[in-house]
Amino acid sequence: MAYIHPSVTNGNDVIDIDNSYIENAKKTVFTATKNGTINVRNSEIRGNLGVESGAKLNVNNSKIIGAGGNVVGIKGVGASGETPATISAITLKGNSVITGGNGIRFENQYAEIVLDNNFTGNIEIHNDNNGVGYVKGAEGFTALNSVKSITKAGTSGATFAYYDATTGKFGWTAAPVLTGKTDAGIYEDGTGVIRFLTTFTTAPATAAIENYGTYAIGVSNFTGDPESITKFVKFDTAPTKDGQAFIVDVVNIPSEKLDTNITAISFVKLKGIATPVYLNYDAVNVESAADGGGVKNLVKEA
Repeated sequence: MAYIHPSVTNGNDVIDIDNSYIENAKKTVFTATKNGTINVRNSEIRGNLGVESGAKLNVNNSKIIGAGGNVVGIKGVGASGETPATISAITLKGNSVITGGNGIRFENQYAEIVLDNNFTGNIEIHNDNNGVGYVKGAEGFTALNSVKSITKAGTSGATFAYYDATTGKFGWTAAPVLTGKTDAGIYEDGTGVIRFLTTFTTAPATAAIENYGTYAIGVSNFTGDPESITKFVKFDTAPTKDGQAFIVDVVNIPSEKLDTNITAISFVKLKGIATPVYLNYDAVNVESAADGGGVKNLVKEA
């Protein structure tokens, strides 16, 4: 990987950075002004990039790591109160990463980030003005790769973006945190029940939730096939606050199989994010699932 000395481009110049390593701590590495373009491919930049109104930055399978300032500063070149004639655009492709400093900082509302359909990396965005509202999906864009794809700078990943395909817009949400506990009981006919209770310790924004639920799986017959699922419950009504919980009961466990181990996986699927957030339960049977007070004696409702 070649090392390139920092420089500046102006006007209609094009800088191509390919298979290169660039470092200029705490200073701007390159600045594209007016109609300039910076193309970054398969490279790593440690420093800051400046992109003024009318310029473009294209990033493909590369890392840009800020060293104490803006990773990308976008600013208008018109007089005070004047609307810049063109829009500064950042296009991100592949496994590109932009982090450090203040993340991507926007300095006016006439700029945008465009995520290509194959974007699988992660970026930090400074929340000046409307922050994530500057992000757009390319034509045909359907989903982010994971909950960490777009994070709000300064929140340690606790706030990230989801994508609503129905509106084509991105929004901020808290990172969902799931915790769980189990309980168990035996009915008068000798059959058992195991309860998996999952709580949204931190609930995401209601508008961000697509669905959530729990898979319960008998450990002895787990093969990964749908037939191995003991029970699956999906909820479509979104939680509205921290501490809200949902319950899935595995019922009618035969008396001769009360010692059969069952595990569970709870999940929350957010809009426009390919990978759900999971909570994995340890395997339990009717006796070990009881929550401190021992197995409960239950009566079935008529």
